[in-house]
Amino acid sequence: MSDIRNRAPSSYWAWGMLGGLLLVTAAARLLPHPPNLTPVIALALFCGAALPNRLLAMAAMIGLMILTDAVLGLHSGMPVVYAALAMACWLGGGVRLNSPAQTIAGRGLLAASLFFVISNLGVWAFSGMYAQTGAGLVQCFTLAIPFFGNTLLGTAIYGALLFGIGRQLPLPAARGATPVAA
Repeated sequence: MSDIRNRAPSSYWAWGMLGGLLLVTAAARLLPHPPNLTPVIALALFCGAALPNRLLAMAAMIGLMILTDAVLGLHSGMPVVYAALAMACWLGGGVRLNSPAQTIAGRGLLAASLFFVISNLGVWAFSGMYAQTGAGLVQCFTLAIPFFGNTLLGTAIYGALLFGIGRQLPLPAARGATPVAA
């Protein structure tokens, strides 16, 4: 009988670790933090890279957002935010857990930028906070710029953590993972 410490982890263990990682990261939204310094965009990219297909990645991400939004409070901008995060999941599906850091960082920058544009277009169009004019649109985006730095920082920090840990998980079904020998 072989020593259990010398055996490769089972795929159940790996998927359990992945699920735990997703839940812990999503729960980080519930902790006090500077505005927009959250793991959501990095988590969306990671879901896209770590889960076997983009549809599952989007469903997992939206499910985690619904769970945390139920605690934080529901808002009228949720459909726009969720659509932007679904796009980030789709972008994450184009990278692998073992992709070069610059590839992951580039996708993170693109996802954060798309999130900024889509979510702020949603605020301008649907919140009633800004005039529905070109000047109102410029005002909306101008006032949102200070939050973008935290969005980029959160995406970079959490992306490095998630992809760094994710590379260590033996996920046979994840894109770019090395299959685990039983």
